[in-house]
Amino acid sequence: MNILFTYYNHPTLSNIPRSLMTSLRKNGHTVITAGKSDGLATEKLTIECSTNSVSLLDILKKVKIKIDWVFVCWPRNQFFVTHIEQSPVPTAVYAVDTHLPLVYHWLRGYVQLFDVIFSAQKNFIDNLQEYGHKKSYWLPFAADEKLYAKKKSRRNVLVSFVGTTNPIHNPKRSIYFAQLKKKFPFKIMNLYGKEMTHLYCQTQIIFNTSVTNDLNARVFEAMAGGALLVTPAYQQGLLELFDANIHLVTYTTITDAIRKTQHYLSQDAKREKIAKMGKKLVWRKHMYQNRADEIIKILKNHHFQKKTKIDWEQVRFSYLLLGLKKQSAMTKFFMIQNSCHSKAEIIC
Repeated sequence: MNILFTYYNHPTLSNIPRSLMTSLRKNGHTVITAGKSDGLATEKLTIECSTNSVSLLDILKKVKIKIDWVFVCWPRNQFFVTHIEQSPVPTAVYAVDTHLPLVYHWLRGYVQLFDVIFSAQKNFIDNLQEYGHKKSYWLPFAADEKLYAKKKSRRNVLVSFVGTTNPIHNPKRSIYFAQLKKKFPFKIMNLYGKEMTHLYCQTQIIFNTSVTNDLNARVFEAMAGGALLVTPAYQQGLLELFDANIHLVTYTTITDAIRKTQHYLSQDAKREKIAKMGKKLVWRKHMYQNRADEIIKILKNHHFQKKTKIDWEQVRFSYLLLGLKKQSAMTKFFMIQNSCHSKAEIIC
């Protein structure tokens, strides 16, 4: 299969798109990459775009082979593809960060322009399917096998967390961490790639928190490293993929989290047994190679047909939130028909 794969190329923010793209290529598919690169990016794209928003039709003109599918991975304000509804080939999108209110609202309209919708967050897919978008699928995050060293590391770090700790963006996380630090040594780092997985492989217990109720990538990355994961019980779809106290440990309050972390720090055999079961399951079912296989299976079984269930008012709202200056003629037409009272209301 020939796939045009678009994403924002950034040295740290693009780990998930790169993992998916690499897995698709490993499966024998031809992947043409297109997008905008950050100034620090070292990886080169096949088609480099200079602006934040680019017409898909313009990108397709630069592709020299016949494309079977267009896959827009993690659309964001740093790079955003327009004219999706005019694509001559089927299109798919992978929506990420839909647990954030602003992202949810602009993606809810934008994704309707695609033939197939994937999302890392289950609630987003449930909402789309209730609205009538049957070609929408939950595709959770995963772990990337190439980031994990073959050599077994000594676990000399008791408890760790990898991620941001901004008290303004996530005050609950900061409050939790202050309480955890009082009880046991707690290492907090903001790492990416192999540095992140190296710490996971040296840690006995990985503590996880979510921004809202999202099932974040940390769940899969931590478990793949063989550490015991202590994570919120309310994460979307968590217990559909894993069993509590068999593959991981869940908590409901900070008091519960402290109690369980202290318990498993003192119970080496129990901790290692759960961690081993969790690692085994992740490596068998939740690597990006598994996600790439699932994507291809769905795309191959999809019958390309004209999209009929599009809320053009929501699409208009998506463009308004992003502040885009360019929109397709079809999008503008439906804006005029459905929601605009004058030309002044259309972003031109």
